[in-house]
Amino acid sequence: NAEIPVVLKDWQFGPKARFGLTEPGWKYQNYSSNNFNWSNAFGKQSNLSVGLHVANEKWRTNIDFDYQVLGNYIYFDTSWLPQQAGDVQQLINLKLDQKLNWRWIHFDVNGKLSYLLSGDAISVPLFNGRASLYYENRLFKRRLKLQVGMDVWFFTEFEAYGYIPALAEFNRSSEKKIGNYPYLDAWISFRRKKLSFFFMVKHW
Repeated sequence: NAEIPVVLKDWQFGPKARFGLTEPGWKYQNYSSNNFNWSNAFGKQSNLSVGLHVANEKWRTNIDFDYQVLGNYIYFDTSWLPQQAGDVQQLINLKLDQKLNWRWIHFDVNGKLSYLLSGDAISVPLFNGRASLYYENRLFKRRLKLQVGMDVWFFTEFEAYGYIPALAEFNRSSEKKIGNYPYLDAWISFRRKKLSFFFMVKHW
């Protein structure tokens, strides 16, 4: 891993690079049970990532750009069997973490853009974001901390992963697409000394 920070006024720039080789886990190589049985000789997986981190502490802004290359990527396919991808998986990510506040009102935004340049062993939404809008104040001579807010989560349509209960693993699937639908959660919390309370109404 390597990161070299550069500071320009209120902005901090940090070019970064990472490379790693990992041996396939035992579950991918040799596995035997009542439902599954296989013996593989997969090679090492490689993970190369280069990017840039940009931060502004005054504005409470964090931006990350990453170019990721996955070689010999191992995954479970649509038949619930482990496979090692023959082609390289190339992925570009751009992430934003922004926090805004005015008096007692707070607005936190987390967003991520992902684009798959090559490969079909992984599936990611083009956009995945979450925003929180909440009121925060200290009441009763600052003895009680109160928060009331709402969270919004949205991601674009993509091919959802399946789940293999017998293996506790996710697998590639082309049966169902999910996304393009907002999820809303409303919540309230308060804390006084060691006593805390949290209540949420979730939107499934």
